[in-house]
This record gives sequence, C-alpha cells and structure tokens, in this order.
Amino acid sequence: VFCWLAASLALSGLLVIEGNLLPSPDPTSIWTRVVAIVSIIGCLLYSLRHVHLARVSRSTVPMLVAFGFVAVGTSAFYWSSGTPFSNAFWIAHLLLVVGIFTGTIGALIAYKDTANVTPYIEAIAQVDSRHTLDLAVDPLLHTLVEDLERKDAFNRDHVLRTTELSILIGSRLELDREKIRQIGLAALFHDIGMTVLPDGILQQPGPLSDKEYNVLKRHADYGADMLAASQVLHPIAPIVRAHHERIDGTGYPRGLDGTRIPLTARIVAACDAYNAMVSSRRFRTSISVEPAIEMLERHAGLYWDRRVVETIVRYARTHPPTEMPTMLDEIGRIGCDCLPEKVEFFMTDVA
Repeated sequence: VFCWLAASLALSGLLVIEGNLLPSPDPTSIWTRVVAIVSIIGCLLYSLRHVHLARVSRSTVPMLVAFGFVAVGTSAFYWSSGTPFSNAFWIAHLLLVVGIFTGTIGALIAYKDTANVTPYIEAIAQVDSRHTLDLAVDPLLHTLVEDLERKDAFNRDHVLRTTELSILIGSRLELDREKIRQIGLAALFHDIGMTVLPDGILQQPGPLSDKEYNVLKRHADYGADMLAASQVLHPIAPIVRAHHERIDGTGYPRGLDGTRIPLTARIVAACDAYNAMVSSRRFRTSISVEPAIEMLERHAGLYWDRRVVETIVRYARTHPPTEMPTMLDEIGRIGCDCLPEKVEFFMTDVA
C-alpha cells in the first residue's frame, strides 16, 4: 500500500512539473468512448445493486452509495466530451467529487454502527480478518442483526455457539479458510428466515399443525433469498437454503440427499442439532452430552453426515457445553432456530 501511494505521489508531482509527460487522450477517439461507456455501465450496475440493497435492508444508507456511483459514472460523459478547463471538464470534476464524497459518507454512516455487529462477526473475523470491514459496513448485515435481536423466538447464545462450533468442525475437517468463513456466516444466519414468519408460529409452545409446519419450513428459502441480496453474504445463501436437508432425502426445502447437500450445509445442520439438544430453551431444559451424542450417532447417515457427526462427537466428549467457546454468550437472548416438532422428537426419543 505504501509503495503504491509513494508511486502515485511521485507520478502526480512529475505531472505537476511537466504536464505533457503523458499523452493527452483524444475525446473523440473510439477508445476514449469505450472507456467511458464501460465506466458508466459499471457504476450503474453497482448503484442498482445498492438500490436493491436499500430496499431489502430497509435502510437509506445504500442510497447514498448508489447516488455516489451514479455521479461518478455520469462524470465519464463529460470527461470524454470536453477539453481541459472547459465547462464539461468542471462539471465532470464536480460530479466526481460529489460522487466520491456521497459514497464515502454512506460508507462511514454504515461503519459507525459496527459495534452492533461486532459480537456476531468476532468469531468469523478470527478465521479471516480480511473480510471484516466488508461485513461491518454491509447494511443488510446490520438489518439482519437487528431482526435477530428483535425476534424473541431466537436465542443468541444458541446462534453464536452454533457459529463457533461450526467453524471449529470445519477447521477439524481441514476445509480451506474461505469455506470455514462461509460456514461461520451461514451458521450465524441459518434461521434468519424465521424473522419474517408470524410470531404465533415461532412462540407456540405446543406442536404445530401441518399447515403451520409447512409455513415454518419456508424459512430456509426466505433466509436464503434475504442473504442473496447482499454482495458480501450471497455466497452463503445456498448453505442456508440447504441446512434442513437430510442425508436420506427427507429434509426440506428441496429434498436433497447425500452429497447433493453441500458439505458446508451438512456441517451447519449437525452443529445446529447438537447445540439445540444440549442448550436450555424457553420451552424445555437441555439434555446431557451423552444422550445428545447418542441421538447424533443413531441418525448419522440418515439425517446428518456421518463424518461430520464423528468429528462433533470426538470434540463433544472432551469439551462439554460448559467448556465450549463462550466469548460471545454473555450478551443475552434473542431466539431459537429449532422446530418444535424436532425438539419434541429429540426429547421423546432420548427418554
């Protein structure tokens, strides 16, 4: 970075001293117009993405970034049609400054709220810190975190423990860093689609009717669609969509089986199930580690990936829940990602 900055400053200094050091482009040449058109299209596409992101995240901040890119893209018209210090030159200069200023303000407004998402992205940041800034300034991520905190039916402790365990299991399976980061993010938002479901379904203590259960099962698709709207989070959308699929093909929403289910989704599913069993919830208490392990092993190869289960079991027997990573679990509760039917099945079957 410093080398690039030094080279840029040196070139700028030379151009101030000798303005003709570089040849001046011909505004009427075909290549000048091609560069202008490519710049305009690129800025327009990026601004449209932020307009869509503003709609999905219900935030005006992305609109500032969208306007900034529109201004920068529009300036290309004037750069390609004017001569130095003409009216077109100054208009282009003004649009460029306004565009950069507006986009920067939008990014800073998003960045100032990073404290709200720090507890969520801390575990992922430890895997790959390069993407921390992208996550922190993504307005959709802030909206998702707010939705999690607002929904009483989710449990923050469970969500964060599932994230940490999923990252650990991915690491023990020797996945590459990018896959582990995706697993952590997918575990964090695996049930985000629940936030758009009726509260009556999420907070119902008893079994759901078939109709209610079918509504609840849509959360996998809802969550994946929400995440697909983010340039930063869209790679985890397929994982979230598949985290309720089962090895034997009896899961949802697509009825995938075996290796048709991404390994990343198989890891999240098994870690989610284990943490659901050993964590206390609003409507029931937890079960001990051994019955939870027994449940995982009994359905390995049917519901959950056998190799993933074996890895969880080896870890769980040496690290009971009270000794699992807890750097994030003193923050409070926000909800649960488990189906009431699945919880009842766990408890009944184990008993």
